[in-house]
Amino acid sequence: MASKQRGQPVLRVSAPGKVILFGEHSVVYKRLAVAVSVSLRTRLNLYQTDGEVSLDLPDIGLQRCWRADQLRAWIGGLVHAEWHTPQPASEPLRHALLEAVRRREPDISAQHALALVSFFYLYCSLCPGFPGLHVEVRSELPTGAGLGSSAAYGVSLVTALLYRYHQVANSQHERLTLRTGEPVRPDAATRALISEWALASDKIIHGNASGIDNSVSTHGGALTFRAGVIEPLQDAQLIQVLLVDTRVPRNTRAMVAHVHEQLADDRFSAALEPVLDSMQAVSESALAALADGDQPALARLVGLNQALLAALGVSHPALDAVCLAAARRGLPAKLTGAGGGGFALVMLPAGTPEHAAAAVRDDLDRLGYGVYDVQVAGEGVLVQNLAV
Repeated sequence: MASKQRGQPVLRVSAPGKVILFGEHSVVYKRLAVAVSVSLRTRLNLYQTDGEVSLDLPDIGLQRCWRADQLRAWIGGLVHAEWHTPQPASEPLRHALLEAVRRREPDISAQHALALVSFFYLYCSLCPGFPGLHVEVRSELPTGAGLGSSAAYGVSLVTALLYRYHQVANSQHERLTLRTGEPVRPDAATRALISEWALASDKIIHGNASGIDNSVSTHGGALTFRAGVIEPLQDAQLIQVLLVDTRVPRNTRAMVAHVHEQLADDRFSAALEPVLDSMQAVSESALAALADGDQPALARLVGLNQALLAALGVSHPALDAVCLAAARRGLPAKLTGAGGGGFALVMLPAGTPEHAAAAVRDDLDRLGYGVYDVQVAGEGVLVQNLAV
């Protein structure tokens, strides 16, 4: 079914991605990790339609359109959830939705199938009566890079559907009303509801999720994660960084397994356990520095964390090249995420001369890397009512 040209959106939502600032890998062994929002954002426009449901994700080349009554007959019986009481999507439901998609489109890619499954799950759960709508999503976040792109998609979609189709939030019965005007941050109760639903969406896509990505994307700022417990850090200061794509494919599972094998080897475990303890100490010191806005301390801690990650064997020549290019300009850098490739970040402490920042950008560009100028620890999800 072809999609139609539409007028102005009725709602606009944006949500950030995330990076792990401190504590990669050690967090697997119940040490503290610190994650922060990144100013690369996913942006969603929601349009009202007359009996047509459509989804447009141009960044991944996905565009689909259905009649609302067609969707009701096709998948309406699969999802039974109360919008005000988020329930984790079960593995059987995930498989049932995937099978429903693949029966209709046997040749669909895994990426497209999972994006549709997440959309169907949230649409059926949060849109009573199967209303007509069109959702358009564009993102500044690269997919599959460990920057929380799927969580930002889920947070944006959940926020739009809750604000458009529901009048109360959680047990407080606070109205989800929104005046026409500038983008606003949802209140605390609404953010909690958004985050819970976005976690269910992330589990639909990944099969499992820690809750870090959706929490950072919803609330913004910084948060800590340890042994399954997530806590927000109040009043984290904005930090300017260069986010660097080495263009080397990363394999999170392989890197996690590599660290596990070393820790299980009696020849190395006694030497590496203190490395994990030192990473815990770095994360704890970083929390204090973030709260105090002590950027010189943060810069030193970034370098220490990278040295510890290298000791675990999860760096890579491409990541080392980023750190060396930054060090030549007097700037700290580290990998972010699983390592073995993927992304690094270069911290630009307050007062960094523009010529030093420009020089390191040029150096990284000559190495063939992608460079993003971003802020971390900024705003979470924002929603704007455009309806008259």
